[in-house]
Amino acid sequence: MQRSPRVHSFIVEICFVALLAMSPSLAIGQTTPGVTSKEILIGSCSALEGPSHSLGTQQLKGAQAYFNLINDEGGVSGRKLKLLAYDDSYDPAKSEACFKRLQSQNVFALAFFVGTPTAIKYLPMAEEAKIPLVGLFTGAPTLYTPLRHWVINVRASYAIETREQIDGISRALGYRKVGVIYPDDAFGAAVLGGVTTALRDKGTDPVAIGSYPRQTTETDKAIQTVRADRGAVSQDSSQVLSRRAARICEPGRLCGRNGARGRNQTRRFRSNARWIDSRDRSHSSARLRAGTAIEVELFCA
Repeated sequence: MQRSPRVHSFIVEICFVALLAMSPSLAIGQTTPGVTSKEILIGSCSALEGPSHSLGTQQLKGAQAYFNLINDEGGVSGRKLKLLAYDDSYDPAKSEACFKRLQSQNVFALAFFVGTPTAIKYLPMAEEAKIPLVGLFTGAPTLYTPLRHWVINVRASYAIETREQIDGISRALGYRKVGVIYPDDAFGAAVLGGVTTALRDKGTDPVAIGSYPRQTTETDKAIQTVRADRGAVSQDSSQVLSRRAARICEPGRLCGRNGARGRNQTRRFRSNARWIDSRDRSHSSARLRAGTAIEVELFCA
């Protein structure tokens, strides 16, 4: 079986943290939470229910599959990895209860957490409890600054991702005007900040900005606001389910989580983005409302 370098790196991070905890003190009877002679317990809080549940369930399927592979190969220093997962529905209000539930199970480390709004809640809890928090599925600035000794990041920040996206539409596609459509939450604010900074580095600002309620497809007002400037490109950093995204597109179009191609758009980019040419009038507000968006959506003028 060929291992994905990205997933392999993620698991190696977890295992490395575990190995650090397996100090000689264990040999003389002292114990480490979540670590026994036979297993290492890893805890997760993520969106397993609600509008964004696919983000959590799909990530956990991949994590469990790889845990199984590692365990079949003997585990970590003879210890099997065990994954304990609970739901927070991508809802910050549920984060404290989910964290305490994992803490009561004496997990060794935390991993496979999804989302910026919840991550902001989990970070101080993990720091206070001194539980390693590995590889959150978010690129929020607060993960990187200030330095957090109990947080291990395995993805680029939103600042880096949005900079690359803006460079791409500017350099590769020649677009200069950008409008931003974002969910009204911490994730949307972080992406908006990244886009704005990237544009200002190029001597400009977003030409239009629109927001919509988080975890909904109520985007009509935001789309109309941005489309008021006909020359704009709109970047939609929504967190609605991606599994229905194909409804946005006409039959025969290539659509996917890592990019899309319409009649007037042929380039693909390595980012969580969909690129749609706004000159194609088939992409109406009704189609966008009926369908769902992925993390970053671009309508190119």
